[in-house]
Amino acid sequence: MTYDGRGASGPALRAGADVDGDGELALATTRLLAVTGRVVDEDGQALSEARVACRELGFDGHEYVGFADDRGRVELELPRVPQTCEITPPGDRPELAVARVARAADDRSDPDFVLVRGVEVGGEGSLADEAAPGAVVQLIDADGTLLGFDVTDEDGRFAIPVDPALPTGATP
Repeated sequence: MTYDGRGASGPALRAGADVDGDGELALATTRLLAVTGRVVDEDGQALSEARVACRELGFDGHEYVGFADDRGRVELELPRVPQTCEITPPGDRPELAVARVARAADDRSDPDFVLVRGVEVGGEGSLADEAAPGAVVQLIDADGTLLGFDVTDEDGRFAIPVDPALPTGATP
């Protein structure tokens, strides 16, 4: 961003900031929206320790993260911009798949995030024809979105639960 006495230039300033005659910058901001969601499984059981991460779309990609309490409640303060929320199940529920939920800029609802039993994608990891225990395996779709992950066992085997509603075409 530059200021040469006549006006300011730069992408952030073109988006609605004003510079007065004294060179003072005035930015218009909006308040964050308090959102209280609930993370549950398919049977409606609360999932404590589930991670909810909402990322801004089309902006700086800032991420807002919260963890569900023992009643499955998670509280986040979110900007009023489009977002994608990724919900990761707690470690004691490995059969559940990571979920993704889109939130519109004008969405003021308190959502229920439902995690479903995933379809298992499995295999074996090896290095130089030997089992690779303790390796992190990530399942990523064609757009680079992480669909799930696992750590290989002592024999190099992994099993990643994937939400059957997510698009196909993923590659490990």
